[in-house]
This record gives sequence, C-alpha cells and structure tokens, in this order.
Amino acid sequence: MRTWSGARLVAAMAALLVLGLAPMAAADGHEGAIDGTVQDGEGNGLEAEVSLEGIEELADVEASTTADVDGVFAFEGLEPGSYTVRAELEGYVSDESDELDVTEAERTQVELVLEAVEDDEPRQAEIERIAGANRFLTAAALSAHTHPEGADHVFVTTGGGFVDALTGAPAAAAVDAPMLFAPPGRLMPQVAQQLGALDPSTVTVLGGPAAVAPPIVAQIEDILGDEVEVERLGGGNRYETAVAVSDWLVEETETEVDTVYLATGGRFPDALAGGPLAASEGAPILLTDGDELPEATAEQLEELDPDTIIALGGPGAISDELLDELELDYTVDRIAGGDRYETAVAVSERLAEDGAEQVYVATGVGWADAVVGAAAAGSDGAPALLVRPGGVPEVVADELVRLDPAEVLVLGGPGAITDRVADAIEQLLAADDEDDDENDDENDDENDD
Repeated sequence: MRTWSGARLVAAMAALLVLGLAPMAAADGHEGAIDGTVQDGEGNGLEAEVSLEGIEELADVEASTTADVDGVFAFEGLEPGSYTVRAELEGYVSDESDELDVTEAERTQVELVLEAVEDDEPRQAEIERIAGANRFLTAAALSAHTHPEGADHVFVTTGGGFVDALTGAPAAAAVDAPMLFAPPGRLMPQVAQQLGALDPSTVTVLGGPAAVAPPIVAQIEDILGDEVEVERLGGGNRYETAVAVSDWLVEETETEVDTVYLATGGRFPDALAGGPLAASEGAPILLTDGDELPEATAEQLEELDPDTIIALGGPGAISDELLDELELDYTVDRIAGGDRYETAVAVSERLAEDGAEQVYVATGVGWADAVVGAAAAGSDGAPALLVRPGGVPEVVADELVRLDPAEVLVLGGPGAITDRVADAIEQLLAADDEDDDENDDENDDENDD
C-alpha cells in the first residue's frame, strides 16, 4: 500500500467525478466513505476485485466491488470505524491496506499496488537454424533474418576465401550491414533477389577485381539502379585489403583506434573466433603471415598507433617471437585455446562476461558460415561458438550453459551442423534451466527454514 501523491489524488478524484462518486465537502449525512485506486508497479490502473472488511453489521453496504479500467473504486455509506481494503487480480500478488479510520462525513483515500507474479516456468531457449543450400544462400538467409525491413548498407565479398570477409566484419558491423557472398562470375539468382529486397543505398565490395570481378559490380548496379553507390575496398593482396578496410573503418567511425586485432592470413580457425569480438568493439583486424609482419601491416600499425594489439590464436598461428617484437612498442595480448573450439570460448568469455541473450553457432570445420556470421554477431554484441558437425565439444557445452542464452542461431544446414547437434544444444540449455529452477526451489526452502 502507498500513500497518494497530490498528482495521483487529483487524477483519481477526476476519475471518481466521471463515475459520479467524487467527494463533496464531506460524505453524505453522518456516514463516511473510502475512495481508492488499484495500480500495477508502473502506475497503470487495474480492474481488480476489491473487498472491504469491518462492515459485518452493515447489511446495506456492499462488501466488494470491482475497480474500473483506471483502477478507481469507492465504498459509500460507511459508519465511522476501522476498515481494511484488499485488492486481488489473477496474475498479481494481492495487496491489503493498513487499518483505515473512517470518520463521520469524511472520505478516506487509499492506494493499493499489485505486483505481477513472476513466471515460474523454466525459460526454453529458442534454437533457430538459418541455412541455405550452400554458403551463398546461407549468407542471404542470414541477411534476411537480421534485416527483414532492408538495409541501408550491404557488404559483398568473395565466397571463395575467408580473409576479406573476416577483416571486413568490423566495418560491416560498424554500419549494421549484412554481408553477402559473390561467386566468380555472377550473383546467384536467389542472392540477387535478396540484394534487391535489402535495397541498400550503398554497397561496399571487399577485395580487388580478382576477388570480386567487375561483372559482379555491374550486376549489383543493374539490380539496384543508378541511385546506388558502389565502392570497392581492396588492395594488391589480402594484407593490403585489410589495411584498406581499416582505413575505411577509422574514417567511418571517426574514432581513434585503441585496439587492433592481429590474425593470420593463412589459417582460418583461430582468426574466425575473434571476428565477433573485433566487430563488437569496432576494432580493425590486420593480417600477418604468422612469423613476421608484412610491410603493409607494419606501416598501418605505425599509422594507427594503437595502445593494444590482440593476437588471435596460439603460437601455431602467430609466433611468440613476433609478439615479443611487437611488445617493444605496444601492449600485446593473446586470445587462444588448445584448439579452435577453445579459442572461440576464450573470445566468448571476453565478449560476454555476464552471459548473453543471443549466441551464434557455426561449424568449426568450414569457414564460410562463421565468417559471414561474424558481422551479424558483432552488430548484436553476441558471441559466436564453434561446434563439430556431429557433436558439441565439452568446453563449448560448458560455455553455452554459462552464457544461458534465450536464443541460439545455428548457421548452416544439416550438412554443416547436424540436427543431432542442434537438438543436443536445445536439450543442454533446457536441462540447465531445470537445474536452475531446482536450485531456486532449494534456496527458497532453506530461506523458509
């Protein structure tokens, strides 16, 4: 029960006036009255059942009533004395007033507050598979899922290699752009249709003409018309393309670069895991060949002058000797695990220390689904985990339980991640929710004792 503020009292009295119940200078005759409201925790009126206790000997007074749509109620014709008012409504915790002293020819005010009952049903994580017949169509399906109303900006990259898509993920995430894959010749009809549905005003092509051929660019312009702006971010090789993307990212976000992620340009597993983390931070990804910095990367690091460099993957991907050399000028950190699955978990732990509402899951065997999901996961601030086609590694299962997501997006069809794996993830999270409920019940019992 709460006392009334002046504003709420005025509002309630106005509602009573509409009902013809507004107080005059005093209640009729020698009798008193109770005026009140029933509200939820946010101040919204509730049509609750309201009962009055303390009137057993007053046969001509109704002992219960129903509040109107604004939560307003009144009891009239009360003899002076002490009364208690109680409000009840299904789905809410009932509230009862303290004793109210009703005096002759006066109206007493009371406000009752009902808090919604918490749902005790265990939360069931939603497992949704986003897939097409191949990597091109899976990327298109993901863009339809993340941007059902279209997108102002779309990135297009080659479907023949992972590097440009990986280094482009932070840039795409920075402008909330989905990423589509292009084959060597022409866009697949379904991909072209999805590009038209997205209807962007800007398309950024990642990689040089050898990666995304000029006929693809011409096709994009034909699909979207003369108003579309098509730009290309590319260089003579993957290292230079990564530099071009980082320049674009810095210019687009107009921020100083505090952190740069360093990934190998030759192996995809470790590099893929860090994509969502770099994308969520808007931090560029530059490439190394593992043992030394290519000239383009070294010059870009000098230009960006970050405080921290984070290496993605273990010494097998980026050597300790290279990091020792970088430590002369930068703070250097490494995110790595015993394998690609553990590395993805290590990234997830950094990205989502307190759990996550949404998690992306992709196969750790191929690169395409994971890399196209990196931009989407980065935009959502969601971690991305890797699984085997036929099973969930124990370290990944433990991380899924820790994250406790409400939604898991499985990227790729059954050829990439089997239905058995998707079912195992659902059962894993359902079992965790049941365990949480049992622990809550045990804690409640202990508190009762």
